[in-house]
Amino acid sequence: MPTANTRLDAAWFQIDTTNEIVAALASNGRTAFDNAAQTKRDGFELALRQQHTANWRTQTSATFLNATYQAGSASYSPPNGNSLPAIPKRQMFAGLQWSEKGFAQAGQKPALGMEAGLDLIHRASMWANDANTTTSADYALAPSYTLLNARMRQRYQVRICTSGFSSFCGFN
Repeated sequence: MPTANTRLDAAWFQIDTTNEIVAALASNGRTAFDNAAQTKRDGFELALRQQHTANWRTQTSATFLNATYQAGSASYSPPNGNSLPAIPKRQMFAGLQWSEKGFAQAGQKPALGMEAGLDLIHRASMWANDANTTTSADYALAPSYTLLNARMRQRYQVRICTSGFSSFCGFN
């Protein structure tokens, strides 16, 4: 059940862009860019954050996104309605975090001490070219993938005379 330690966010968005800079050609490590006359992104995002105790919290989110070319330009004309490359239609995230001294409230400095976390990230398949081709000679659909990230961080404070600074050392 939702509590004061729960935050649920939902967003519907639509972004219409004119003259977006896009990769027009990539070959042998060189990339040429051009302007796509009109692009459109629309979608929905849902996120849930839960502070279970002072030391434990979780976060999940899901994004559903449709990013397409709407019109080309005189010098660059990908097919209207094709998906923009390298943008997955679905992304999912789940994270678990622990903090030795507890988590700081929004706007406050993080507490010194050890922190650890696990993140699971999934991205759906995405196009790797403007033509959205799946021929045997040019199969340009990059497969979906899932990543598991683990991290540890130790925050320190160092005092030199009357002044000091904070730093942290972390591993991903």
